[in-house]
Amino acid sequence: MTKSYTAINWNALEDEIDKATWEKLTEQFWLDTRIPLSNDLSDWREFNEDDKDVVGKVFGGLTLLDTLQSQDGMSSLKKDVRTQHEEAVMNNIEFM
Repeated sequence: MTKSYTAINWNALEDEIDKATWEKLTEQFWLDTRIPLSNDLSDWREFNEDDKDVVGKVFGGLTLLDTLQSQDGMSSLKKDVRTQHEEAVMNNIEFM
């Protein structure tokens, strides 16, 4: 039996929030190659070791939250999607 797929039509929405959320998520997506972190190197060098440790722990904690969100949280939420638009939004969040 052949499975049929339908492309998402962002012009035919059941819920405008899906598109607004999609647009907000995609505009906030960033890659380290697009942000010149090396510009902050002189500021980083002025931090004392305690400050550097806090920054490392904050970024580590945020990374852990993103990991848990993508591994566990989103798969739980995706069970209840109603539209392709909602699923696309959830997939985007899961990827992040």
